[in-house]
Amino acid sequence: MKNDSRKHQKMMKGSYLALAFASLLFAGCDNDIKEGDYKFAGDQGTKVTFSAVVNPQGDDNLNGSTRVSGVTWETGDSLGITCGPKQVNIQYRYEGPETHAFYAVDNTHEVWLLGSEEYAVSAYYPYMGSDGVELAAQQVVTSSENNATEEGRAKLDFLYASATANRDNPNVQLTFNHKMSRVMLTFQADAGVELTDIDCYIVGTRQHGTINPNTGAVALDEMDPESTDENPIPQKPRDLNQVLTAANNYTFTAILFPQTLTERVLLIEAGMRGIYYKVEIPLADLPELKGGYSYNYTVTAKNYSNEPIVLELTGSEIMPWNNQDGGTFVPEPSPAGTDAGANPPSWGDIPTETITPTVKP
Repeated sequence: MKNDSRKHQKMMKGSYLALAFASLLFAGCDNDIKEGDYKFAGDQGTKVTFSAVVNPQGDDNLNGSTRVSGVTWETGDSLGITCGPKQVNIQYRYEGPETHAFYAVDNTHEVWLLGSEEYAVSAYYPYMGSDGVELAAQQVVTSSENNATEEGRAKLDFLYASATANRDNPNVQLTFNHKMSRVMLTFQADAGVELTDIDCYIVGTRQHGTINPNTGAVALDEMDPESTDENPIPQKPRDLNQVLTAANNYTFTAILFPQTLTERVLLIEAGMRGIYYKVEIPLADLPELKGGYSYNYTVTAKNYSNEPIVLELTGSEIMPWNNQDGGTFVPEPSPAGTDAGANPPSWGDIPTETITPTVKP
């Protein structure tokens, strides 16, 4: 029994020494730990939430969720979002009007903020590439084929937004701007005239260029795709063609790169009942296409006593591009859950142009 007691005392003494050594060890470690070396779940980081609107051109009453192909975002529409230098080109998708918000397609790639600094946020539509991979400038062609359908035009309608986020402002509202130009030609008929299918051309637009999802920049290519080092050719103007019917409301819609028009006129050619007509818009009235503007023209088919049908340019309107038909609208309320304010940049001042109709037989 005495030997067992001594044995027990030795074991207890060893345990005390071990505990004392551990205490000294942890005390030494604490002196070396720096704030932020260790992150525990729930103690560090803030998740960012996103909603998006298209620039309401400074009118506080126009503050809805609008985009190119309709008056509201459609379920499945995807944005590419970059936050700071490390969270790059993350795909966020609109999940429907119930939430008015965008969510990460891959929830392991959600955007989070670490630390207290402010992060720059940029976003673009439509989404391209892969999560985490920064995109280079993308080649785009605004050809007749790519402008033929609403789905095709949605891929050409490049939208860009920028904002900031921090822990105090993690609910980010992205205010998008249209970076391309839009031309809309609407054909109508006077009483006694019936429109038939119209084979319509816009003559002489430059269609090859680049969009940069990282900066929002759009630019025409200087050289033509047919150019070579041995035979350099500046980009040539090309024609846009659409067949207008009752199904598309006899409306020609094209998304184009902003550009200075270098020809003498912007020429519209329209074929109806086997007869082709010309309608000219002089450069004095339309010297350039600006990014973020819609150029809307009305062409009326008239019946004169000495002519079978005459096409006249009867109306024009150049305006900030805010929805599909170029007019005003009453949108849905602003997305819920976004406390961040949005101050859209100015679109610049450009007057509505009135063009004197010219009869072209």
